[in-house]
Amino acid sequence: MPALFSEGFLLGLSTGFYCLTACLPLLAPYLIAEGKTVWKFNFLIFLQFLGGRFAAYMLFALLVSLAGKAGQGALPPKLIPSGMLACGMVMVMLAVFRISSGPSACLLKTDLNPYFRKLPLLLGFVTGINICPPFAAGFLRLMEMADVFKGLVYFCGFFGATSLFISPVMLGTPWIGPRANEIGRLTLLIAGLWYTALGVGGLV
Repeated sequence: MPALFSEGFLLGLSTGFYCLTACLPLLAPYLIAEGKTVWKFNFLIFLQFLGGRFAAYMLFALLVSLAGKAGQGALPPKLIPSGMLACGMVMVMLAVFRISSGPSACLLKTDLNPYFRKLPLLLGFVTGINICPPFAAGFLRLMEMADVFKGLVYFCGFFGATSLFISPVMLGTPWIGPRANEIGRLTLLIAGLWYTALGVGGLV
């Protein structure tokens, strides 16, 4: 299980470089309460936001793991390995050519209803799922494992890593510095190579 947690953590770090950098500049106005300077108050809002993301990840892991279990024997045996190979190669390409997502990849828009400010738990849940190559790789990995408990452990690691990229919001710096960005890019490359190897291993 520690290996699965670590793999999920690595994938979460790689997600930070490509996906979360688009959302971080937009998160602060919703997580830092307007007119509030009390750090503890904002920290509680932040914890609620993380709770929403955690719930989204756990629900996603549960549903996809169950789908993988139900689809065992029904899906073409080469389908999931081929998908992992494709995701891995795309991740490697993104890391090598330093391609990150633009603002359009973020589900959080600048004109989002202000009502979300009052519901950080819901905001975290809504923004928990990102459509990007690392997340797609995680989806395929869950389908391959087809085990609910393993899937939950895997996405606990994923959640832990993505939370590291979001935490600068609480410090008033909702962006990623060059060094952290390079770490994210390196983990994207490593994760891409790992999923490429998993895909090749499943095809041979």
